Amino acid sequence: RDAQVFAAIAYEGVSDKPGEVHPGQFREHLEAMKKAGYVPITLKDIEGLMHENKPLPRKAVLLTFDHARKTSYFNVHSMLRKAGWNAVMFLWTKPVIEHDSAALLWPYVRSMVRSHIWELGAQSHDGFSRIPIGPKGTLGNFMTSPKWLADERRFESLEEFERRLTQ
Repeated sequence: RDAQVFAAIAYEGVSDKPGEVHPGQFREHLEAMKKAGYVPITLKDIEGLMHENKPLPRKAVLLTFDHARKTSYFNVHSMLRKAGWNAVMFLWTKPVIEHDSAALLWPYVRSMVRSHIWELGAQSHDGFSRIPIGPKGTLGNFMTSPKWLADERRFESLEEFERRLTQ
């Protein structure tokens, strides 16, 4: 372990759906990374690098999956286990709590943690909600845009923006 850098590969979704990575393509990605000598790392490894300057292995890679998608979990779990790799599932909790049919249910989330293949990360709860971002009713993403405060005819301040994101 002597590296100070890593690659992070984020998969929004792994499924047969258009616009997502096909499970067979993910298998090819995983096999290519293994063949090229890449080494999976964990969030704990990154925390050690950032806070304690602990070096990482050369060719370190962090695999992440977004939105707590059921299809991603079911399509890649056995491939990760077989390869001896781990990954992070970032949880968008709103669809989980609302029992969205595309989101993982809490029993699967608990099973993921117990598997030691998966780590969980916080993605957001309202982070993908649409909010007003301009006086003409334009909508933008909750986490990336200052909110337009129509009653006050102004954008929220940086302090208000930061407070909204941390509540």
